[in-house]
Amino acid sequence: MPLDWNLAYILPHTHFEEPIEHGPLALVPPGDSRLVELASTSRGVASLISRFTDQFAEKIEPSAILIRSDAPKGIDFYAVVRFRNAVAIASVIDAASFQYSGGRAGYPQWSNYFDPHAFMATKDDELAARSLTSMEVNHPE
Repeated sequence: MPLDWNLAYILPHTHFEEPIEHGPLALVPPGDSRLVELASTSRGVASLISRFTDQFAEKIEPSAILIRSDAPKGIDFYAVVRFRNAVAIASVIDAASFQYSGGRAGYPQWSNYFDPHAFMATKDDELAARSLTSMEVNHPE
């Protein structure tokens, strides 16, 4: 029986082709079956991942960080942020190496590409923003 996953954060500026996993954490691309399943069972998640656009109104498919439902209690906000930071540092270093050697970086070049989106889907299928600048709740429609 497959393990259940929960959405931790949406990363709208990244678009990975393959998942990156460590223990009960996974940074997944937009088409990952776990993220697709979450969207099929939650109006909030479906609304959240399907509404991103760029400055030209072109659709953006965000990546996401997921937490396995059987994760130990120690896998908290700080553990998720450390996981995100480790992936961001590796990506930025690799991109810089390509750029400095005259190549073309195929990875995000700046750590803010990995900034999580403020809005998250709640257990009640609403969208809640929790950031330093915003605390609000909206309905998914």
